[in-house]
Amino acid sequence: MPDYLTLDAQHPSDDLDHAVRFTKWLPSDDTIASCAVSVSAGLNLGTSSKAPLIAGPNIVFWLSGGESGQEYYVQVTAETSQGRRKIVDGAILILDPTPL
Repeated sequence: MPDYLTLDAQHPSDDLDHAVRFTKWLPSDDTIASCAVSVSAGLNLGTSSKAPLIAGPNIVFWLSGGESGQEYYVQVTAETSQGRRKIVDGAILILDPTPL
């Protein structure tokens, strides 16, 4: 069964970092060599100093924006120095509980 990532909901005004741990699929003699993160249109993926990065067995990325009440697709890909590739799909819900 494929793994599915559920990220904690965030407010449309938030600009938050998220991490996906790849330890479960990463043998001790292998390391993550490159990463990619894709998100649905309307959700903002960090760039520059907030661009996706490799932090040991984790891939860290920043998300912001989105419309309250909407769920957005997120896909995180890790490629290792030994040629393995692991893709994790998931979603994040954007919520603004402030009454109008």
